[in-house]
Amino acid sequence: MPDGLRADREVLEAARPSAVAALLIQVRRDGCGQLRYAPAWLRDDPTLVAAAREAALRAIKRQGWRALASGPEELMHHDAAILAAARASAIEDVSRGSHAWHFNNIQNRRREAHPLEEMPPVLRNDRAVVLASLTTRGESLMYLSEESKDDRELVLVAVGNCWDALQFASPALQADPG
Repeated sequence: MPDGLRADREVLEAARPSAVAALLIQVRRDGCGQLRYAPAWLRDDPTLVAAAREAALRAIKRQGWRALASGPEELMHHDAAILAAARASAIEDVSRGSHAWHFNNIQNRRREAHPLEEMPPVLRNDRAVVLASLTTRGESLMYLSEESKDDRELVLVAVGNCWDALQFASPALQADPG
């Protein structure tokens, strides 16, 4: 649509029903990630948001938290059911110590990737997910925010699981004698 017409409210409202119908088909068929490509003037449409929410919940049931990696992160921020499902899946994932394998083309070898590396920030900074991860693998501390690395409780959990995790704590906690 030409830029001049995009600014014309009447034209946008006339196009809304057909645009919503087309996007609704895509969201139902291809998942909540399709909402990311919707024009800004359509992203808040209640019908599309509801369809994206349903698609996200179905995807989480099938694939776990990774299903949201391609979807709009706003869904997790604004929808308690989606965040709860994603959080439960993430906690389960880090608790059992599952990892993905990434192929490093430069060194021509595979490396193990921790789930926290791939999680969206809303999950990577979730205290319950972080605690579950540190309880299983203390070295998970390396993937956390600087604020988390300065959190005494989190560092104690990490070091209690893996003494070597201390190297990833904040300098202040590393130097703390108590």
